[in-house]
Formats: sequence, structure tokens, C-alpha cells
Amino acid sequence: MRSRAFTLVEVIVSLTLIAIALLGVMGAIAYGTRHSGSGEELTEATHIARSYLSYIQEATLIDSIEPNTGEWLTEASGLNDEDEGLRPLDDPPFGGLDFTGAQLERYRRRIRSQRVSDDVADHRFRLARVQVTIFWESKQGERNVLLTGLVSISRD
Repeated sequence: MRSRAFTLVEVIVSLTLIAIALLGVMGAIAYGTRHSGSGEELTEATHIARSYLSYIQEATLIDSIEPNTGEWLTEASGLNDEDEGLRPLDDPPFGGLDFTGAQLERYRRRIRSQRVSDDVADHRFRLARVQVTIFWESKQGERNVLLTGLVSISRD
């Protein structure tokens, strides 16, 4: 008469396969949990950069700061930062933007702007290319997001 039960070897092999599968699933969960914060930081930095671009356009900041001398914006304007160093998010002229305390602690900014064309006869003379870069520290080191937009210049 033949028994229909599992042998000890079959049970051990089955448990081993289940353990290997569970280790793979647990590894994927751990990886996702560890990197979910990176996605949140990237999303928040992108939102901040978009807010800057919108604010620069809507508040016509380039119009109000550009000197009548024909020279382009200086670092003091807050719209043409040097390549070295970073500024806090709430540095002037961005008093109209509302940042949380956590954002002010975590993120820094660099804004660069230039005319699209230097030729007064060119229709692109009235456009400025504005690059907003938001920086933050993460477990992977310094990270950043860069957004570029065109801003119209109303006056000259």
C-alpha cells in the first residue's frame, strides 16, 4: 500500500523556495521604502522651481529690476546668480513666495538669466531665458533639479 504524504525532503525544498521568494519580495519592499523619500524630495524641488519661474513671469521681475542702462541683470538683482555659491529660497526678490520652514532648511537655489538675443531688431530680444536650479542634500549626496523657461520682457 502506497502512502500519499509528503516526504521530509519535499517539505524542506518547498520551504526553501518559499524563503527565497520572500527574501526577494522583502528586498524590493526595503528598496522602495528607502528610495521613496528621494522621489518626494525631487517632486518638491520641481514644484519650487516651477513656482519661481511662474513668479518671475507673473510679477514681471525682470522688467522691474533690469536697469535702464542696457546692462543685463547683476547678481544683486537675485535673478542672475554666480556659478559658485547658493542662495536661500527666500532671498530677495522673492518675498511673494511662501516657503515652509522645512523647505527653507532643506533647499537652496541658483537662478541664471540672459537675453535670448542681443540684437534689438530680433523679436527674441524681448525674451529672457531663465534657469532655476534647486539644490538639496540627500543620502546619495548633493542633488539638484534644473528647470529652464522663457520669460517675456515688457519694457526696455
